Amino acid sequence: MLFNQYLFIAFFAAVAAGNFALRRFPLAQKLLLIAASFVFFLSWGGADVLLFAAMLAANYPIACAIHAAAGRRRATLAAVAVAGNLAVLAYFKYSNFFIGAVVGALLPPAAVWAPLGLSFYVFHLLSYHVDVHRRLCAPGAFIDYVAYLSFFPHLIAGPIVRCAQLMPQFAAPPSAGRFDWAAGVQLFAIGFFLKCAADLIGAATDADWTSQGVVRLSSADAWATAVLFSCRIFGDFAGYSYMALGMARMLGYALPVNFNAPYLAASFREFWQRWHITLSRFLRDYLYVLALGGNRSGWLRTQLNTLLTMLLGGLWHGANWTFVAWGGLHGLALVVERWLGFDRPAARSWILRAAWFVVVQLTVVLAWVLFRSPDLQTASVMLHKMVLFADWRPLDALHRDALVLVLPVAGYHLARLAGERGLRLHPNAAGALSACLLAFGLVLLTRPTTFLYFEF
Repeated sequence: MLFNQYLFIAFFAAVAAGNFALRRFPLAQKLLLIAASFVFFLSWGGADVLLFAAMLAANYPIACAIHAAAGRRRATLAAVAVAGNLAVLAYFKYSNFFIGAVVGALLPPAAVWAPLGLSFYVFHLLSYHVDVHRRLCAPGAFIDYVAYLSFFPHLIAGPIVRCAQLMPQFAAPPSAGRFDWAAGVQLFAIGFFLKCAADLIGAATDADWTSQGVVRLSSADAWATAVLFSCRIFGDFAGYSYMALGMARMLGYALPVNFNAPYLAASFREFWQRWHITLSRFLRDYLYVLALGGNRSGWLRTQLNTLLTMLLGGLWHGANWTFVAWGGLHGLALVVERWLGFDRPAARSWILRAAWFVVVQLTVVLAWVLFRSPDLQTASVMLHKMVLFADWRPLDALHRDALVLVLPVAGYHLARLAGERGLRLHPNAAGALSACLLAFGLVLLTRPTTFLYFEF
């Protein structure tokens, strides 16, 4: 089931009604949500569910042992837990990538299936063990642990929720006042509409991202395709995140915000404070600071740590050199920006801020070309046309007409900008707008497609 399917909407309505009816019976309520989460996951395939269940069962006693231990034994258990989960992720997601990088074409690809949601729930488990080790949270009751990790709004593609953010909410189930139906419907409607717009962009431009399709593009068409993908990746993943937040609100729980108008960012640092916020914070706190040492070892080591963090963050998205290059480009941009002092907007004049905003947003669009391309060769052809204007012709009719699909994403960013300037809609107007977005989304929902981040 997909969030943007009629079947799922009916499924969620039934779960939400049952969840609200059982609000006076906490155990039954948690069991209902756990069962619904496994039914949702099972709709994608039994093998995926079995691996997830095995990971849940194996990790809980280790977390309890970490919590009970002290000193060197505590640190050793935490290291074993982290290494074990990373080994599972590496085997299923990166086996062929690592084999290819080491021995090239000497060995055929291994027959390894890619379990759905593995990257996300492994990151949840990693943060869980590290936070238990650091005494930022306790292992919790087993049923609360299962409810936290299996909660279906964030199960497959995030947001990446830490133990201390969600498990206490299951330990003390929601009272009637925590069911925020109005905000939940509004968030779901925004996400649903953004996802439908993203699907229309995909239908119009997917053929451009092939080795044959990219050759046919003019420089203007290449820019249009890249800008449209920038809107599509935002609409697709922010749409999923808003739908997840909305569903959680309607169920009586709060998930962390995952997107905040990233195309308003005036620096690369700000972009990563607005884009996939929970992943950015995970990489910062667990990889950059804890694993690599952050900025505690001098300027050069700080820049190397930044670059390595972004390279690994890119690799997390998929076993392809295009993702590594995408992460590396963002890492290099962060290093250059810090070297120039442009990561501190207050230190710049408005002219420099405006100029750097343009640089940031153009670089983000160029970087998305690496992210979307199936291989580096296709990306190089597209970038060659975009950067050097190697084949300049006017936009063709298809791409000219498709550019209208940037309007939903542009409208979202303008609304967020107005909100940041203190201009907010009246609640009645916000409710009416949400109803319109939901209605438009339902009308546009002719052929729902899977979310892009399900691939990662």
